[in-house]
Amino acid sequence: MQVKDILKSVDGNIDAVAVSLLHAYANGEHEEEVGEVCRGQIEHVSLSHQVWPQLKEYERTLATVLNAGVMPIVANYVATLDSFLPDELRLELFHSAGGMMTPETATALPLSLALSGPAAGVEAAREVAMDVDAPLAISLDMGGTTTDVCLIVDGRPEVHEQAEVGPWKVNLPMLAVHSIGAGGGSLVSHGAAGLQVGPASAGADPGPACYGRGGTRPTLTDAAVILGYLQASEDSDASVAIRKDAAEKAYEGMARQLDIPLTRAARGVVRVANANMARALRRITVDKGVDTRDCVLIAFGGAGPMYAAELARDVGVSSVVVPRDSSLLSAVGCLATAPSYTRQRTIRLARSSWDDDAFRDVCAAIAEEARENLLRGRPGESEVALTYLAFMRYMGQSYAIEIPCTPETTADEFREMFWQRHQELYGYHTDEPWEVQSLRVRASMDPESLGTVRQDVTGEPPVPDATVTCFYDGGGMDTPTYRRESLTPGHRLEGPLIVADETSTTVVPPGCTVEATEHGHLRIDVGEST
Repeated sequence: MQVKDILKSVDGNIDAVAVSLLHAYANGEHEEEVGEVCRGQIEHVSLSHQVWPQLKEYERTLATVLNAGVMPIVANYVATLDSFLPDELRLELFHSAGGMMTPETATALPLSLALSGPAAGVEAAREVAMDVDAPLAISLDMGGTTTDVCLIVDGRPEVHEQAEVGPWKVNLPMLAVHSIGAGGGSLVSHGAAGLQVGPASAGADPGPACYGRGGTRPTLTDAAVILGYLQASEDSDASVAIRKDAAEKAYEGMARQLDIPLTRAARGVVRVANANMARALRRITVDKGVDTRDCVLIAFGGAGPMYAAELARDVGVSSVVVPRDSSLLSAVGCLATAPSYTRQRTIRLARSSWDDDAFRDVCAAIAEEARENLLRGRPGESEVALTYLAFMRYMGQSYAIEIPCTPETTADEFREMFWQRHQELYGYHTDEPWEVQSLRVRASMDPESLGTVRQDVTGEPPVPDATVTCFYDGGGMDTPTYRRESLTPGHRLEGPLIVADETSTTVVPPGCTVEATEHGHLRIDVGEST
């Protein structure tokens, strides 16, 4: 049956179609021909060799189908959004591999937008890691419903090929963000298995009980209010009023059931939440052979700075950095990130049949695809930087190792780098045959500069604006509170204390110290637990 006949046989309107042929990853000409026929009748066509040109036909087809499924929605949304902008402004969208892309590319490859929000925060955290000279950093983005973590090595966030998007495992280059259901709005329950925090959330409506908007179930944010980290406020000018009585009422039943004080119940909830986040941090570090003692934890999001110092102690991290504008860091990441596009393709070049010219030709072809997608919708732009990453493995292995390279890298150079990296990761290497399974090319342009923020040392030390009672593992303690703008470089303060601004609260527990950096960040040195 011809493609035209198939399309005619389908009843009803078709908004989008996915085309995935068995070996299109190697040669997409037949898919292009099928796509042209489809475009005669259907507006949105998703071709597998354009979405994910790799082996594994099931994974490639799944990504192609999901891409087709969201094409009409994203195309309509992007067109509507773009129509509101004045002619002198250009719309850019952040993608999940860490970079900006044009509306034209987003409309053709909308699946690239999946998980782009957490990726933007990671890109901003990368800049912070460079500010504080941290070769190994962990980004911790804790919001209302989830906590997202990612490892950053030498200023480069880790990238992986597979991520969970709803119930599906999607194969596309994405920043290696690991998410768990633990956020400020996470619901707390107690049952046969003990205390549980998340993954269910109170959401924005009604939100935590302390917001006074009708929520009655206990959340992690309510625990923070009971412990004194968030102070009650009935200020009519505040966007959200904080009611301690409502938070306490939400926890009364649990505390009564456990026969413990409210503050002890709230501390238990915080410890459980920290344990959940600690498992996530170990998964992206210790499980991959990274020593957390060598890492800096970069904490942001609405709730991240509140729990970061105690969490750092739990996993052996000695230093926490809370960026300036910490609750807005994902938005900052969108502004400061370079336009880029990442393309990966299966090439399967074996050592036994290696040809330097063939490898250069493959590099050029994939680079042109990446460059074309980057420059789509950018008339007049031409300056593009290209970086290359080979995925190497021994013949027959199911996993591959990332090896940085250039189009001029020779077979002997590949062998030496592969052996060295395999030795580092697994403690051995062999003379067995190997291959370059796939090649990833990233095309990028220079980002817009936001300027460098630096602070001068002031002569006077900061003065607390109040003293409140907060509860830690050792019980209640008098805790001074400071406005964040009052902290400047050169003044180190000892915990316990709280640093607050209009959108974020940083808790510095007993045994920790905090100091502002010249870039406006807060650096917390984590001491021993007390």
